[in-house]
Amino acid sequence: MFRSENFISFFVVVGFFIGLMFSILHEFEPFKFLYSVFVISSLFYIIGLFSSSFFVRYVSPKQVFELDKEALEGMIDRQINELDKKENSLREFHYFIQEIEKEIETSTKKEEKR
Repeated sequence: MFRSENFISFFVVVGFFIGLMFSILHEFEPFKFLYSVFVISSLFYIIGLFSSSFFVRYVSPKQVFELDKEALEGMIDRQINELDKKENSLREFHYFIQEIEKEIETSTKKEEKR
């Protein structure tokens, strides 16, 4: 999950680049350039801070991460059964290939004896 510190940092970086683009497009002088980048980055910091605090305050983790244990275990059991079937079919193919290799070896040995 996206941690709240990372979310706030992400918003600050996005605000910095948006402020940078805004300042470049308006061709401000250097002081106004830095000031506008700082103000826009600060606004995005405040927006990120409010949104992450709202999420932490009003959304409980159980609502977001509640799992149905029985359904999950059933799905895992089905996947294990499918893997067992595939493994058995691969073993059969392996034994079949070994038999063919043995037949080829015996036929080559018979031809060499002739």
